[in-house]
Amino acid sequence: MTNNLKILVSGDVEGKLDQLYSRVKNVQKKAGTFEMLFCVGNFFGHGQKAEDEWKKYQTGIEKVPIATYILGANLSEHVENFKDSDGGELAENITYLERVYSEVRQACK
Repeated sequence: MTNNLKILVSGDVEGKLDQLYSRVKNVQKKAGTFEMLFCVGNFFGHGQKAEDEWKKYQTGIEKVPIATYILGANLSEHVENFKDSDGGELAENITYLERVYSEVRQACK
């Protein structure tokens, strides 16, 4: 019997992390456990509400229920969220794929 890797993919999150992870939990209740989540759109949002949500996950107040992989900033105002990272964990269970993202962007030019 083969083991299939179950992966979720999300587009723009726009900083609505509570909503994202609530949906992930609901999907997993219905469809079973997924091993990872790829967010390929804007992960971070605008405004105080989005910043407050990010801080909850960044500090561990809220737990990320699935290994989450994000690409780099799509908007200049989101670059500050990646300034200290050349790839790696931004928060527990949230990983920034900088090297992969940079290589794909270069290949598409």
